[in-house]
Amino acid sequence: MMRVVLPIAFAGAALVAPPALGDMYSTEDFRNGVRAYESVYGAYRQRDPQLEGSAFEFLGYIKAIIDAHNGATFCMRGSSFSRAVAGVVSEYNGSAAAREREPKAVVLEILARDYPCISTVREDRAPAWRD
Repeated sequence: MMRVVLPIAFAGAALVAPPALGDMYSTEDFRNGVRAYESVYGAYRQRDPQLEGSAFEFLGYIKAIIDAHNGATFCMRGSSFSRAVAGVVSEYNGSAAAREREPKAVVLEILARDYPCISTVREDRAPAWRD
């Protein structure tokens, strides 16, 4: 019985895993995610299941990057997530150069600039959080 349950559980987990785990989110996927995010959470707030799914996937991608790099590349509190996503979307839409680059690099650059870690006087201390 256990031999049947475990593969099914792992198969289900693979279907729900965000694309950030394999860095398979292309520039086109990212562009579509930004558009879906704007449609679902922006001024128009459309109730389209397909757009909502793309927006959730986009948010999952950003969240996976934050979880993997927070405290090393940038320092952001969890309560700043929605503001950080809005900043990434705004910066991405305002920069033609950002739309041509690899999405993960763009997100990391924006978050590092907006949420820098404050240096501490003693090197044995963990980075301080700023926001």
